[in-house]
Amino acid sequence: MKSRWKVLVLDNSMVTREGIAAILKRVGGIEQVTTCESLVQAREEFKKSGFNLAVIDLQLERGTGVMAGRSLLELFPDLHILLYSKVSGMTLMSELYRQEYSELSFRKAGSRNGNLIQAFDGNSAVALALSLHSYILLENITPQGFEEALDYLEVYGKFVDPAIAELLSEHLDKSKLTPRELQCSELISRGKSNQEIADELGISRRAVENLINSVYHKLLIRGEPKDPSRRVLLALAMQRW
Repeated sequence: MKSRWKVLVLDNSMVTREGIAAILKRVGGIEQVTTCESLVQAREEFKKSGFNLAVIDLQLERGTGVMAGRSLLELFPDLHILLYSKVSGMTLMSELYRQEYSELSFRKAGSRNGNLIQAFDGNSAVALALSLHSYILLENITPQGFEEALDYLEVYGKFVDPAIAELLSEHLDKSKLTPRELQCSELISRGKSNQEIADELGISRRAVENLINSVYHKLLIRGEPKDPSRRVLLALAMQRW
């Protein structure tokens, strides 16, 4: 049985949020659409109605869409978050890098145009849940496109717009990698831990760490040493190659 979606749209641009709301009201399975211009207002609306999907501008209030989503998840752990971007190309790339992809493993769906994401096993399910979001380009929020996104959310819990996945994977060039680095990257894309990779390749964990750091360097994947977003981007690229 399909979910009945109660949707809150969060965007500080009235034209954009009302336009999205008008589109969503034409999508089957959506029984309520409410719009808000700020996170404070969104929190108040959540107290009045049990929304199960928040559709949020990635660039909300100087680029705080991800933080707004996490803030709502802290209060409502079962909430689905779908972030949309008004821009594409390198502007979007910069925004996604800056706001940081969460600790996710990417995989291709057996759909004509779907790319879904599935969570890694984490040490804390609560901590992991606070950083899981889905992504879509604003231009692809159409009645048909959004209904397909909802279908994926229903089944898999997450959705990544194929255009965004393609953009990320094109940024990464596997021809720079050695066969050993490719082998290591493939195991990462399957959700293997560093220790599991070491066991499978018959090398030390330290050697695995060196391989991974070399891959990050060659593919220009930036971030702090323990930043999980780097592993996510690498896993995504491997699934797309």
